[in-house]
Amino acid sequence: MVYNPVKVKRATLERIVAEREALHGWGPSEWFETTVEEPGTSMAREAVAGGARLVIAAGGDGTIRAVAGGIENSGVAMGIVPLGTGNLLARNLEIPIDSVETAVAVAMSGAIRSIDMGRVTFTEEGSERTEVFLVMLGVGMDAEMIDGTDDRLKKQVGWVAYASTFTRSVFTGHRIRASYLIDDDPEPRDTHARTVLVGNCGVLQGGMVLMPGALLNDGLFDVVALRPKGVAGWLRLAYAVLVQNTLLARMGVPPARRWAELADSRREARREYWRRWTGFELPRSSMLTEHRRRVRERRADAQTLVHDQGRRIEVRVADSPAALQIDGDTVGRVDGFVAEVRSHALALRVPF
Repeated sequence: MVYNPVKVKRATLERIVAEREALHGWGPSEWFETTVEEPGTSMAREAVAGGARLVIAAGGDGTIRAVAGGIENSGVAMGIVPLGTGNLLARNLEIPIDSVETAVAVAMSGAIRSIDMGRVTFTEEGSERTEVFLVMLGVGMDAEMIDGTDDRLKKQVGWVAYASTFTRSVFTGHRIRASYLIDDDPEPRDTHARTVLVGNCGVLQGGMVLMPGALLNDGLFDVVALRPKGVAGWLRLAYAVLVQNTLLARMGVPPARRWAELADSRREARREYWRRWTGFELPRSSMLTEHRRRVRERRADAQTLVHDQGRRIEVRVADSPAALQIDGDTVGRVDGFVAEVRSHALALRVPF
């Protein structure tokens, strides 16, 4: 058990763990308490070296990330007791976030699922650092929002505390000029965005889906640039995330672009049928209609861009350094970073 004493009292956790040890046939657990200087990585390595068959991380996303870094590619399973503000990895894995008892039960008796991990390398204050991540990292507005949220408010109201900071960032935040290179692309792609995100999974707080195509075990990252302009841009972005990505996707409704693709394919099929039957070509759409269609596509792409997927993403920030966050923890201001996938590097206990 690697636990964060700020998030949970050991006596409470010990009682729950002892009950589950007896119920599921586990031996007595060894306990490690994290500190600011040691968030859990070396403790997890020590547990693995000592023959542990299961390492459970009890704390926020930072503690879970640190413990995961200590057991990466070890073959030892990891359990999660989510006790943080965001609990994003637990949300994406559907691990209970509102019951310590149920989370411990899943950690000790759940199914084992292998997921990808990420490694990110960046330079902060002249020194190069390498960190692991499980959910997503971002440079720009999202990192500034996390850094500007009051810790006491987060303890009181949870992830809702980010709302006021987000609102302030909408009106006072600035865009960053950045470029990113995906895998073996010959040329980097330029963007002028509020934030650039690299995600291993796509579900945010409140069940919002930012990256519908992001999967924890596909060996790929998703890259998203948020580029809203003005109130109308933010409204279009909100519609894309809340309605298209979250609500309609869960209802099984294809996105608007998919509907357009289906309509185009059916139109072409009708044209081909008419040509074979009559020997004549139907007139195609006028240049004005085609221009309007392209304008609509550019407007949609200008709001939320899932540019591509890749195993290696290199992001460079122009002008001045920007804030960087890793799984919800800010790490300072950087000129860029390189993120690489470690496929199926972590074995996790999840609900059946």
